[in-house]
Amino acid sequence: MAGGSPKYVVIAEALRRRCRALPPGSKLPPESELALEFGVSRMTLRQAVQRLVEEEMVDRIAGRGTYVRRPPLAKGPTLTSFTEDMRARGLRPSSRLVGWARTAAPAEVARALALAPGDAVLAVERLRSADDEPVCLELAHLPARLEPLLGAGDLEGSLYEALLRIGVRVTAGTRRVHAVALTPREAMLLGRPAGSPGLEVVHLVRDQRRRPIEYARSLYRPDRYELVAEIFREPHEEATVEMAKNAHTSPDLPTPAGPYSHVVEAGGFVYTAGLGPQDPDTGAAPDGIAAQTDRVIDNIERALAAVGLSIAHVVKTTVHLQHLDRDFAAYNEVYARRFAQPYPVRTTVGSSLPGILIEVDVVAVRPDRP
Repeated sequence: MAGGSPKYVVIAEALRRRCRALPPGSKLPPESELALEFGVSRMTLRQAVQRLVEEEMVDRIAGRGTYVRRPPLAKGPTLTSFTEDMRARGLRPSSRLVGWARTAAPAEVARALALAPGDAVLAVERLRSADDEPVCLELAHLPARLEPLLGAGDLEGSLYEALLRIGVRVTAGTRRVHAVALTPREAMLLGRPAGSPGLEVVHLVRDQRRRPIEYARSLYRPDRYELVAEIFREPHEEATVEMAKNAHTSPDLPTPAGPYSHVVEAGGFVYTAGLGPQDPDTGAAPDGIAAQTDRVIDNIERALAAVGLSIAHVVKTTVHLQHLDRDFAAYNEVYARRFAQPYPVRTTVGSSLPGILIEVDVVAVRPDRP
């Protein structure tokens, strides 16, 4: 006992610190050396190592030793081959051909590959490894028409690369994932105890002509492989946020000449449209473009004051001129005097205006808008 803790607990903590400092895949010293180093029996040392095995910090491999566990290899939702996945992670992929045969398609395989029941398929079983460590046991079925085009060497390498060499390009597919218990044979090939959990991935891929080209069942070691998918939440009707829209008017403004509001406020913005140079009391417009421009801007100020804003809050104007070429310079001089810098964004267009020379639309923004 040390500080009230059993010796194997203290040793396990020391080994944890050591493992964290070692790169994944590093081999720990033999049990006999560790037992001598910590001054305990091999039985006590084994108890400490077993704790790390249960915590999935190390792997104990019969006849080979104890190794710092590698983090699981993450697989995203993109369609890539095992070979491409491993190369992208800087690992050395390899495949061992367990066996292959031309056989009658089982019903499930025939449906997936759009074949008639009993049609011939090519069944290929391979053990896939990363840096010589078994990761996946794969049983793939392909249409028998591909058999003459694929040599035994192709079956031990990247299948997708072999297909590409004969003009077949894999473009899309579907994937289903299940948790299973490994059979004794599967566990033996993957270097796991019989009955260990496995990650079963069943996928169907299609070529550039949308034809089903491979139906495969892959068994992954869950301690060495994980599937990662980015997910999104679709908006629901009940979660839709309605934007409030409020109309404002003022007796200090000319009466609208049509079915429109003087001012509408929505989403923190304030919009005015159709503001002309008419006097609010008489409805008459002054003579000349300069006087009409001054009156329009007076009306804009009144409209904004009705919602607690000023002309300084304007960020965009659209100016309509009856005589664009003739009146632009005179209106522009008044506009520059009435609007402060930095000036709002402005668009000036020629328009057909009934009985007036100028009309202005405005967008303003509340300073407290989120």
